[in-house]
Amino acid sequence: AERERIAAIEACAMPGCESLIAELKGDGTTTGPEAAARVLAYLKDNRDNMAAALRADAPPVVPSASATEPGESSALDFEALVSQYMAEGKTRKDAIRAAVTNHPDAHRKHLASGAGN
Repeated sequence: AERERIAAIEACAMPGCESLIAELKGDGTTTGPEAAARVLAYLKDNRDNMAAALRADAPPVVPSASATEPGESSALDFEALVSQYMAEGKTRKDAIRAAVTNHPDAHRKHLASGAGN
């Protein structure tokens, strides 16, 4: 039974989780499904911490220069909006979604200019 328990725990091993797997094998009580849950939680915590560290270490977003005159809207405005949302911590996909939802006119002009192709 103990060999089966250890084999089930080892089956849950992922790169970077070696110390956690060793701890779970040594405790004598953790089952395979419990180990899987702990490994997933460990990986999620590490991923979230790494993402936060990367965001904190990233250089500031520089807005794109506009080739239009003041007051004139262009396709660049949409990209600038996307950049602003990304600077707030959104992924590019979520930033585009927010820009499309909150600034439909800028999105239409962006598409009409052919920049969205």
